[in-house]
Amino acid sequence: MEQYMLTSNNTTSENSSIFQTSTESSPTVKSLQIVQHMLRCTDMETLTSEYFYGLRDHFQMQCVEVMYNDKKLTYGSPSAYAVPLIEEMGSDIRLAYYFHSPLNQKLRCEFQQLQAIARLAISNCIAHQQTIELARKDPVTGLDNRCSFDEHFLRMLKHSKRYQESPFGLLILDLDNFKTVNDTDGHQMGDRILTTFAQEIKNVVRDTDICFRFGGDEFCCLLPGSIPTVNEEISVRIHNAVRRNPLLQKYNVSCSIGSAYSRHNDTVDSLFKRADDALYQSKQIQGNSVNYA
Repeated sequence: MEQYMLTSNNTTSENSSIFQTSTESSPTVKSLQIVQHMLRCTDMETLTSEYFYGLRDHFQMQCVEVMYNDKKLTYGSPSAYAVPLIEEMGSDIRLAYYFHSPLNQKLRCEFQQLQAIARLAISNCIAHQQTIELARKDPVTGLDNRCSFDEHFLRMLKHSKRYQESPFGLLILDLDNFKTVNDTDGHQMGDRILTTFAQEIKNVVRDTDICFRFGGDEFCCLLPGSIPTVNEEISVRIHNAVRRNPLLQKYNVSCSIGSAYSRHNDTVDSLFKRADDALYQSKQIQGNSVNYA
């Protein structure tokens, strides 16, 4: 299978030399406009989609793949006889294109010129998304933060209202005896407790569940597509995990849980209040327990 190779620093090799920019040819106006528009795009899925569908017909492109930060976006589907073109953009960004047939000299020159803009657009978009993701992460535990929780919670509630067969569960978790650890052993140990507890939560929830540090020693879990028995099962898993953890047991840290399940007429406030009231009941009883609303 014939394969072209590109490098982001435009070094010349046996395969990449045919992609060197030529002043005798320039990209079509439409193609250039599409790639320039990508510079203003901040969403990788939108960017990749516009890139593929905008250039597909002109370059007879079957597929484009963008691999970055352990993620992979694919548009189109390559045939067994597709001609691949691979470009490495640093250590963690890789682009792969698949064409119906080898590009002629004119199209190769056009594509090379467009790539200079496309590389910049893709790098900018990935950097923007990384910044957004960092802004939604809690720096201590690595879980999503309160801002991310608010966004996911609202989106999940809207989806549940639109599709009544898609309810979800909400758990609010509060550490018992955490203040004593902070006051006695200092904030560094407090951070270790928070990080350990966060990891135990992540270890026992399902792949589709999302965990958050809501603030202080309070955490939340959104459980999409769950039913009340799932809320109960995951709550039991969390309690068991905390009970088995040596560090949490050493400092006598447990957790109280308030559990609620979405209803069709819920608002963000009503659902959260039910779970929060249930948490309050758990704390009032004895701590280290779960209460269901």
